[in-house]
Amino acid sequence: MSDRIQRLEFSSLYALYLQKNEEFRQAVRNQRRSAELDELRESIQQIYRRMREKRDDDEPRTSPGQAAPAGRI
Repeated sequence: MSDRIQRLEFSSLYALYLQKNEEFRQAVRNQRRSAELDELRESIQQIYRRMREKRDDDEPRTSPGQAAPAGRI
């Protein structure tokens, strides 16, 4: 897949992640039911996992014994 499409997908996921985080903050402020908070929390975690997969797919791979890219552990 092209880099441009991957960046667009990641950006879209990030925007959704920010939106869901704001929904969660509002739900906490409004003292919503625990089940609703759990549902929002799970949604945020799923989006984060998908973002991480996209990011990991985009990173160059290192072979055993080779140093990781600068700034990454």
